[in-house]
Amino acid sequence: MKQPETMTVHILDKEYHLTCPEDKRLELQQAADYLDKMMREIRSSGKAIGVERIAVTAALNITYELLEQKSKKGAQQKLL
Repeated sequence: MKQPETMTVHILDKEYHLTCPEDKRLELQQAADYLDKMMREIRSSGKAIGVERIAVTAALNITYELLEQKSKKGAQQKLL
């Protein structure tokens, strides 16, 4: 197994250095890009002010999306 390496992601104008296994770097970058997009949308909407509130709002929105997908997947499996 390869050792984790440090990579840099940019989220809402800030740079974060994260440790990640080499084979998961693409997924981590995609997650960071998605979070950055969500946070920028929230900031530009003016509905949340302050980085912490924007981050919490983005986290709640992403969690809602995940739970909604899990619920749909569970309903589809019940039909089978």
